[in-house]
Amino acid sequence: NINEVHDGYKQAKKALEIAQINNENQHVFHFSAIGPISILLDARNPQELEDYANHILGTIYQYDIQKSAELLKTLYFYLYNECNLHKTARFLNLSIGGMRYRLANLKERFNIDMMNATTRREVQMALDIYVAFGKLSALLLNQVEEGLGD
Repeated sequence: NINEVHDGYKQAKKALEIAQINNENQHVFHFSAIGPISILLDARNPQELEDYANHILGTIYQYDIQKSAELLKTLYFYLYNECNLHKTARFLNLSIGGMRYRLANLKERFNIDMMNATTRREVQMALDIYVAFGKLSALLLNQVEEGLGD
């Protein structure tokens, strides 16, 4: 696919730019070594931002639409509540067992391990992009405002 070749070229170019900035003398510098910072290199390009968010959360987004599972909502408020299981469960009116089940489901089904700092950072960035692009409903934001009154 010609688009994949173009994307591969852009990734290689980004990796080369980072390697040059860091004065890396390695013969091979993997794009994946850049991590979530790679998205900031093209922050002027909204499509790249959306592609990044979809790469991290797209399958969960589709699952939520199909199953009404509210997993993105769970992730959003879990991060909003500083990854506090009990606080998030209260906020979402779930049992602790229900919260644990959702987090385990995210880990097993989508490889989203919220105990991993890098994963939390990537998920937070992707959720912020979804909110900015209107992909997460305004209901999320309304619930935040209501929760602030507690």
